Amino acid sequence: MSRASPQMRKLLLQKKQKKLSEYKAVYMIQDHLYLAYEALQKGKRNFLCLLPVLLFYLINCKSDR
Repeated sequence: MSRASPQMRKLLLQKKQKKLSEYKAVYMIQDHLYLAYEALQKGKRNFLCLLPVLLFYLINCKSDR
């Protein structure tokens, strides 16, 4: 059984982290789209009230990185 070199381990870890962040982004988008869909179902006025809140949340999430 061969051992993985430190460089190989580092590459595998980076790949895994990238994959996890992509999954996280997909789930965040799904959550926000669902909230937007619900607001649209309740009425346009609710959606227009919710939209700035969603945008603010997304901007804050991106700035944390």
